[in-house]
This record gives sequence, structure tokens and C-alpha cells, in this order.
Amino acid sequence: GSRVSTTAENFENQRALLINLLELASSSAEVCVMDVRESAGAYTFDVYSKTADVKQADAEITNKTALSVGYQYEIQASLKEGVELDVSVSSDNATLGLAMNFGDSSESYDASYVKKNKVVQKRVTSVATELVNAKDVNASAGDSEQYLKLTLGEAKDAAQDILLVDDNVIKNLSEKDKKFTITFYNASEEEVPAQLMLRYGSDLKRFGAYDSTLTLKPGMNTFIVNNLHGFTWQKYQYIDCVRVVFGEKGDAQRDYIYLVNMAVAR
Repeated sequence: GSRVSTTAENFENQRALLINLLELASSSAEVCVMDVRESAGAYTFDVYSKTADVKQADAEITNKTALSVGYQYEIQASLKEGVELDVSVSSDNATLGLAMNFGDSSESYDASYVKKNKVVQKRVTSVATELVNAKDVNASAGDSEQYLKLTLGEAKDAAQDILLVDDNVIKNLSEKDKKFTITFYNASEEEVPAQLMLRYGSDLKRFGAYDSTLTLKPGMNTFIVNNLHGFTWQKYQYIDCVRVVFGEKGDAQRDYIYLVNMAVAR
């Protein structure tokens, strides 16, 4: 069957965004967004301008680097505030602008929070956790960022899995929230089939399948428990824990999967 993945309003917003990008790039200032990076609950935008000074939300950007021609500006925004790039330049006797709204406000919980609060727990297969310097694993990571290395034991009796148990975050998810995300980094070239399962307060004896079609691909991966505001909370009561399954029964030990962060979008 088909699934509606956009709306007329979203289409118009994206159309306006493309027009603004073209206007900025074709101006004499040749403004363009060079890169967008997400890390531990924040976005970093790299913006180039050949001649004009770039402003973010009408404020001067002080973090800029001189290039052979023009400047590269670095802009940071926190997910807690709802991420938005709102740049403007004065060029060709006009003020040109671009707003990129990344949607929901979000609270992010990094790898150190997950380790400190013992969020990752064993179900059947063994799991060991270790905080590591993210730069040692992923060259694109932030300088002070940490990942939580997961060492998953041999899957003798069942597929490798972890439980995410957190009274402060997971058990408090409700109809006020939109989605819960878990971001992993796969440092190998292997594509690993994965599943998300949920255990609800109304039935603590079993896990219900939520998404059995996931794949942990090389690099960054975000698994999503979506549409929380549409859950039948009266029936489920609360989410007791999240189970993440990797691979199949019989798999050898894996030591290349890293938990980057968890986040709740509201």
C-alpha cells in the first residue's frame, strides 16, 4: 500500500527553501551552505560568502575563517531550542535570506549520560560498555565528543541485543512527545539487520515488535520510535524499556557498534 509522507504545506516550504538557496548562490556574494553536521544534540552549519557579511538571526557571526576568496562562517544551534538556520546577507542592493527549520525541539542524552545511568543492560547475550573518544572512531565527530562502545557477545542462544532502561527518559515518554531516537555508529563495513521492540507497563512479561525492518549500515544510523503522541497510552500505560536486536542467532561477537546518543523530540 501507499503511505503519505508529505503535505502540500511541506511541499511549499521546500519549494521556498530551494528558491532562497538559488537566490543566495546566484547573488554577487555567492552565499551557499557548505555543510551541515549533527552531533550530541546540536547542529553545526558551514556557510560560505564571497563578499558579504553573513548574519544569523540578524546578529553578526564572529566565528569565521578567511579563505583565499571570501569567508567560511560556522553557525551552531541547539536541538533543545528547535534547530533553525536563519541567515541573511546584504547583496546587490537587497537583503537576501534563508531559513532552514529542522522541526521539533529535542532533548538529547549523550553517551556519558547513558553510561553513567546504566541505561544499556543485558538481556540474554552478554554486553560490555566503554566510553571512548569519538574522534578515534569517526573523524567527523566533535573534538570532545564521546561514544559508548558496545561489545556484544557471541549469539549462541539468541540474537545479540541490548535493553535500554531509563526511569527518567524512557519511562516518562508520553503523548506530549513526538518521537524517541537512538543513534548508533557502525565502524565496520558490515550491514547488520536490526529490530526495535518495546515492553509496555501493561505487559511486563513480553516485548512487542515495533520495527523489524531496520538495517544498521556503515556509519551513522538513527532508529526511531515515532508518533508517540498517537500511542494508545491508556492501554500501554508507559514504555518500560526498549530492546534493540542486532543480527541473528549464531553470529560471532561484535565490537564495532557504538551508541552515540538518545533524544526525545517534542
